[in-house]
Amino acid sequence: MRIRRGPCNAVLLAIVLYVKQTSAAEDPISRALSLFASDEIAAMPRVVLATMRPERVAADVEGYTVPGYPVIYIAAWSETHRAAMTGDRDAIIKLAGIIAHERTHIAEGPDERTAYVAEILMLRRCGASAAMIDGVRRSMRAVVR
Repeated sequence: MRIRRGPCNAVLLAIVLYVKQTSAAEDPISRALSLFASDEIAAMPRVVLATMRPERVAADVEGYTVPGYPVIYIAAWSETHRAAMTGDRDAIIKLAGIIAHERTHIAEGPDERTAYVAEILMLRRCGASAAMIDGVRRSMRAVVR
């Protein structure tokens, strides 16, 4: 089979390399997904690690979606993902919140208020600190006016 070169192939290669380097036990995405209820997991879009930042994605983005594609991309370059790779429980909880936020965009569209509310609800459910939740609220206020 002939594979054409392009951005999708680079993402697939990055995913394959990531999967080879981490076991499920230490994979922060798997650990974050384990914080969701089983019915949520059953309806969860695919969650993949993006190791290369697309040009249209800001450097400070921790997760994103592409309209029309039911995939959640987690930014490997983010501080949250790097901390989650060390097993930092707070970072794994924050990653779960990011996944909830992006899942809401896929299910309900581009409304940031709705996505941030879903993120905050997930953080509360996981026992996130007040400081973490306040940080998400500040981000929401900056984006939603």
